[in-house]
Amino acid sequence: MSTRLTMKIEGLRELQKALRQMSDKAPKVIQSAHKEVASVVVAEAKRNSDSAELASRIRAFGTTRAAGVRFLGHKTKGQSKTTDALLQEFGGRAPLFGDRDRWYTVKAKKRGGYIVYPAIRATRDEVNRIYLDELQKAIDLFWND
Repeated sequence: MSTRLTMKIEGLRELQKALRQMSDKAPKVIQSAHKEVASVVVAEAKRNSDSAELASRIRAFGTTRAAGVRFLGHKTKGQSKTTDALLQEFGGRAPLFGDRDRWYTVKAKKRGGYIVYPAIRATRDEVNRIYLDELQKAIDLFWND
């Protein structure tokens, strides 16, 4: 006679909690899935970027809670660590010509974004597929441990 276990999971926290109950190795699996998803978005964002230098500064990262995209900045003496692409995409403040006494504010001009947001929209179906595949792998891996 077999027993059947039914779980209802809503949201990432409940999913992580359920996977953690199955195995202590689950957070690493979730982290690698997030990094894989972020790398798909980063590949598309690099195609959207207008220069090779900017494309070389876009990185993917994954934590147990989120997938993310980073713009690496360049820091020279007296300047803050920021990129023009980051300011253009999201808006913000930066020192004017590296002078910390004079700042300028950039408002994001294009609501739909230039690099990251179009990449997220373009890869949405692939990201969903990868998440479901990785979730199935995690369940198959940890269910009988």
